[in-house]
Amino acid sequence: MGFLQLLSELFGGGSHDSRAGGRESAGTGTGVLPPPDEQPEVMPESELTGWWTPDGETTVVAPPLTGDERLVDRDLHDHLVRVLDDPDLALPRLPQIAQRALIMLHDPGVDFGRLAELIEQDPAVAAEVLRIANSVAYRGIAEVARLDLAFARLGSRTLRSIILALSTKGLMIQTGAAERSRGEELWQRALVSGIVLEQFSDSARLSRDEAFMLGLLHDIGMLAVLRVLHDYERTGGRRVPRPLFDRLCGEWHEHIGLRLADAWNLPKPLPDIIGNHHRDLRDDDPLLYTRSLVQFADVVCAMLEYAPYVPYDFFALPCVRRIGLQNDTATCRKLAVLPELIAQRIAGG
Repeated sequence: MGFLQLLSELFGGGSHDSRAGGRESAGTGTGVLPPPDEQPEVMPESELTGWWTPDGETTVVAPPLTGDERLVDRDLHDHLVRVLDDPDLALPRLPQIAQRALIMLHDPGVDFGRLAELIEQDPAVAAEVLRIANSVAYRGIAEVARLDLAFARLGSRTLRSIILALSTKGLMIQTGAAERSRGEELWQRALVSGIVLEQFSDSARLSRDEAFMLGLLHDIGMLAVLRVLHDYERTGGRRVPRPLFDRLCGEWHEHIGLRLADAWNLPKPLPDIIGNHHRDLRDDDPLLYTRSLVQFADVVCAMLEYAPYVPYDFFALPCVRRIGLQNDTATCRKLAVLPELIAQRIAGG
């Protein structure tokens, strides 16, 4: 059992049938890979019946807004502009203990004894860290009951991932409040992105933990949008329709996400990816592979309906080609089992 499956057990809930939420995945770039020296084995056309094969139209047109929705759209757009122009914009904040722990973990020589004293102040985090350290994936010869020993067993990178995952889920669900389902859907989409990146990232370029965190956090700007919309609904007395929520997430999540990444002091290259992951893919981009991977995760979320559905022409997408996926037997088999794998991970199976 890997780190991702452990996190799925911690945070899983619901099933694949409850998938929804998020916004239509935006542009996936315009660059193309040069043709490979050797052509891959291509599956027979009759076998290309997987979820990645477009069925009918290749774009989805959102339904038109009603008169009331257009009114809310204008009012909320103006409200968001005013909020975003405010230098004192109140962004979602990590819990104080989590924030201090992450700062300590930036130091390669972090003192695990001092860190344990801090984490002990949050019993929920402490309990989960000990549980993971004693799981089948990490357990050594003997069970550990001390946090400092658990930290040494897990390592700083995995520990950082656990703290961020716990904090992010809590913020999403808490922010949803009366509209709790929106926060739950954002969390599920974030978790699915993490699973996709963990499964398809090149370990030589990105470790499993790094890939998971990239998927989990790249859309955190949607959390800030959710917070603003929740405040608007609470004070204005009008509910924001779901299609409008999706549109606003698409318009604002990168901009606000960058501010949130800076406020959370997230390590590089996360701020750059969070703030600009839908840009066109260019050969001179030092983060080309990472950006392509994130766009690929967005495509998968949309095609599997963990975000608004888009029947992309999968193998023609630049982001798919940039991460080295081709229409060959091995790739198609890996793609074919992905929906069930995700469903099992979400369910904690």
